[in-house]
Amino acid sequence: IADQASGVVVAGELTWFMSPLVTISLDARRDFRGNVTTSGGTFLTEPATSDRFALTADWEPVRQMLVSFRSAWAQDTTRSGNRRDTGYSLALQTRYVLTDRLEAVLELEHETGQSNVIGDVSRNRISIGVASSY
Repeated sequence: IADQASGVVVAGELTWFMSPLVTISLDARRDFRGNVTTSGGTFLTEPATSDRFALTADWEPVRQMLVSFRSAWAQDTTRSGNRRDTGYSLALQTRYVLTDRLEAVLELEHETGQSNVIGDVSRNRISIGVASSY
């Protein structure tokens, strides 16, 4: 049953503080879980794995600004091999602190992916906004 699926996650992160203003991080993660599908109105759970790798570089050119570049790869595969989804993404984000609780945010992201079920996908996203924390 779909709501009874459970799994295990193995993950790691390696961070290099290259200088006081530059940080580089490498993240890796593998999820062992159930992939939920429907067949004839019933839910089926098939064992699946999800692999994720990401490389992120953060740079603080001025005290109020943080610039981040992220490159990531992800792949979801079912045990039977009936479904394999692979995706790649590149993102550039800039956060500028306006006040102690308000930031201006600009993010550019390109994603592309291949799937033997839904075909190839590609998207570009531009986000401009204001973020607040409290």
